Amino acid sequence: MHNFVIHNMWLIDLLLILGVLSFTIMVYLAVKLRSSRDRFSLIVDHAPVIIWAMDADNRPIFVNRAWRELTGDENPDSVWDNHFHPNDRSYIYELLATQTRGEEKKRFSHSFRLKGSDGDFRWMQNVAVPLNDEQGKFQGYVGVCFDISEEKRALEMAVQEKVFSQAIMNAISDPVLVKDGQRRVIGGNQAFWKMLGKSSDEVLSTTAAETFTEEARQKFWEMDDAVIQGGKTIIYEEDLNWADGTPFVAMTTKSPFIMPDGTVGLVAVVRDISEMRQAFNKALSEKAFSQTIMNAISDPIIVKDSQHRTVAGNDAFWSALGKSPEEVIGAMHDMSHPEEERRIFWEVDDLVIRSNKPVINEEVVTWPDGRTITAKTTKSPVTLPNGEKGVVAVVQDITELKEALDKAVQEQNFSQTLLNAISDPIFVKDSMHRYVLANESFWALMEGPKEQYLGKDERGVFADELVDKFWEDDLVVMTTRKPQTFENNVVWKDGKSLITHSHKSPFTFPDGSVGLVAIVQDVTEKKKVETELQRHRHHLQELVEEKTLEMREAKEEAERANKAKSQFLANMSHELRTPMHAILAFARQAHKRSETNKDDRLLTMLHNIQTSGKRLLDLLNDLLDLSKLEAGKMSFHMFRNDILPVLKGAIEELEPLLQAKLIEVELKVGDAQTILTFDSKLLTMAFINLLSNAIKFSPERSTIHISLEKGTLVDAEGAKRKALVCAIRDEGIGIAPDELEKVFDKFIQGSKTKSGAGGTGLGLSITRQIVEAHQGQIYATSQPQQGACFHVVLPYDLSEESGEG
Repeated sequence: MHNFVIHNMWLIDLLLILGVLSFTIMVYLAVKLRSSRDRFSLIVDHAPVIIWAMDADNRPIFVNRAWRELTGDENPDSVWDNHFHPNDRSYIYELLATQTRGEEKKRFSHSFRLKGSDGDFRWMQNVAVPLNDEQGKFQGYVGVCFDISEEKRALEMAVQEKVFSQAIMNAISDPVLVKDGQRRVIGGNQAFWKMLGKSSDEVLSTTAAETFTEEARQKFWEMDDAVIQGGKTIIYEEDLNWADGTPFVAMTTKSPFIMPDGTVGLVAVVRDISEMRQAFNKALSEKAFSQTIMNAISDPIIVKDSQHRTVAGNDAFWSALGKSPEEVIGAMHDMSHPEEERRIFWEVDDLVIRSNKPVINEEVVTWPDGRTITAKTTKSPVTLPNGEKGVVAVVQDITELKEALDKAVQEQNFSQTLLNAISDPIFVKDSMHRYVLANESFWALMEGPKEQYLGKDERGVFADELVDKFWEDDLVVMTTRKPQTFENNVVWKDGKSLITHSHKSPFTFPDGSVGLVAIVQDVTEKKKVETELQRHRHHLQELVEEKTLEMREAKEEAERANKAKSQFLANMSHELRTPMHAILAFARQAHKRSETNKDDRLLTMLHNIQTSGKRLLDLLNDLLDLSKLEAGKMSFHMFRNDILPVLKGAIEELEPLLQAKLIEVELKVGDAQTILTFDSKLLTMAFINLLSNAIKFSPERSTIHISLEKGTLVDAEGAKRKALVCAIRDEGIGIAPDELEKVFDKFIQGSKTKSGAGGTGLGLSITRQIVEAHQGQIYATSQPQQGACFHVVLPYDLSEESGEG
C-alpha cells in the first residue's frame, strides 16, 4: 500500500455493498413480481435484516418484522419521525427528496443510526432500489438495512493500521481498487490484481486501463471524473473480461473519499454478476423469487424447524456443506459438526424459538471439509408455511476480522509498552477532557489506579478553578490545532502541589474527533532556583534605585510645584474671568450709549478697551484651559463618532479669516476610516488652533492642504496601534529645524514668526495637551519653500484606562 490509508466510512461501504447489492435487487424484483407469497413472507418478513418500502411521496408503506422487533414500533408511518438519530434526520430527508425528485431514479446506499426499543442507537447500512409498475411508472423505493454497529466499532479500532486495511481488502472476494484524483491506482486487493493478470507493482501509480479497449477506457475515466468531481457514488453495469479473456458482466460501484492530503480520490468495487444475472432470469421464469434472494446473498443462510431439521438454505450454505439441497433438506445437517458445536447450535435454536427474539452469537463452526471458522451467527424466529415455529440463521465468516482485531490489540499493547518506557508523565484526552490513555509515570503522579481516572475528567481530583484552567488550555490546543506549552501550579485536593510545564499537542481519533496528547514536566525545583536568582536581581535593583532616589525626589518635587501652579490657576478661573467679563460688558454698554452722542474720540477709546479686553480674555482663556489640562481638571466626553464633520466644522468657523486672505482649503480623505473615539468639543478646539496658525502664516491667495490617511501609533514601549493621521500643511515661511519641538512649549513662537503674526504662544501647547489626552501624538515638520505641516495621530480605539479626565 503506497502510503494509502482507508477511511472508516468507505471501508464499511465496501463490506456492506458486497453483501447487500444482490439482496436489494432481489427485494425490488420480489415486490414487483408479487409471487410465491408464502416463500416471500418466510424470507422477507422473517429475514434477519430490515426490509422496507416507501411510495413516490417518501411515505413508508411497509416494514418487516425485523424493523418492528428492533424499534418496538408496529406503525410504519412513524418510521421517519421517531427512530432516526437527530443528527441523521435532515441528511436522510434530503437524500430521499433528492432521489425522488430526479428524472432518473437510481439505486442509492447510505448509513445512518437507528434507535432500538432499548433506547440505544445502532448503525445501519441501507441500500435502496427504485420500484416501477408494469408501465414503468415510478412507484417508490424498496430497500434493505443491515446492522453494522459491531463492524463499525471493529473498524474504528483498526482504521489507522495499513496492514489491517489491506488485509480487509484482500479478504474481499470481489476486485477492489483505489484511485487518486489523477485516476492513478494507489491501492487494490488480490482479486483486482488477479483480474488484471498483473502484480501490484506493475499497476500501482498507473491508470491500469491499458488492459482494456479504448472505448472501455474512456467509459472508465468518464465515470471516474463524475465521482471525483461530483462527489457522489455511482453504480453501473458493464461488460468486462478477466485476464484470461473470459467475459463477465460487472456491477461496478465507485465512491469518492477524501485522501490524507485533502484531495478527492475514489474507491471502486467490481462484482461479477454474471451468475446473478442468470439467476434473475431463472427466478423470473420459474417464479422462484424467494430462493433466488437467498442465493444472491454471499453469507450462508439456513432455515430450520423446531426439530433442528433443514427446511431451506441458499447456495452459499450448500457450498459450505459440500452437499446439494436434496441431500440436506429434511435432515439435521448439524449432525456433520462436532458434538460440542452441535449442542451449542441447538441450545441457541431452542432459545430463539422459546423467547421469540433474535439472538446474535459468535461461535466456532467446523465445515464438513474440516475447515474451521469463527462465525457471527444471527438467528431469528420465523413461522414456517405450515404454522410451525422455526429459526432462520445467517452465518458470517469473521475469521480474518478477528485476526485483524487481535493484531490491533497487540499493536495497542505495544504502544502502551512504549509509553510506559518514557519517564515523563504522558496522557491522552478526548474532546470531552476525559482521560483515554496514559503511561505508568502519569498514574504514579496521580497516585491512584488508572481505573479511577480512565474515561473520566479531572473533576474531584483538583479544585474547580484549576480544572477550569486545564480545560481552557485544552480548548486552545484543540481549536487551534497547534501545540502549546502551559505552566500551572497544580495542587491536589490532599494538599500535594507541583509546578508543571505541560506540552499539549492536538490528536485526531479514528472517529474524526479532536483530542490531545500531553507530556508533563515537574519544574518545581527549577522554579525555586529561578525565584532565588530573581531575588538576587531584585536586591541589586534596590541598590541602584537607592543611588537615584534623591534625583527622583527632586524631579517629583518640581513636578508637584508645577502641578500646584496649574491647579491654582484652574481653581482661580472663575475669579479671573469674572472681572474681565464685567469690564467688557461695561465697555460694550458705554460704547452703545456713546454712539448716540457721536463722540468719535470717546468711541475710539471704548473700541480700544473692547479690543484689548477681548485679547486679554482670549489670553486668559487659553492660559486657564492649559492649566485645567495640566491639572487634570478638564472634563472629557469620549464618544464613538465621525471626525470628518468636526474637521469641516472647524474650517467653516474660520471661513471669514480664510476669505479675508483669499486662502483656499484642500481636503483629501482617500480610503482612511474616519470613525474613532474622541471628545468633539475639545478636538474642534485643537483643529481651530492648528488652522488658525496655518492662516496666520500663509500668504494671500495660497492653499492650506489637509489630508486624512491610515497610519500607525507607536507608544514608548514600542507597541503599535492602528491610527488616523491628520496632516495640516500651509504654504508659509515654515519652522526652523531646531524649533520643530519647541513650538509646542508654552509662550513660545518660532523665530520666523515672532513679528507680525501675533498670538499668545499657548495654542499649540493646548492642542498637544488635547491630543495626548486622546492617547495620540502631534508633531511638526517643515520643508524649505513648502511651509510647515502639523501631523495629528489619533488611535482608532482608546485603551481601557482612557475615560473622562
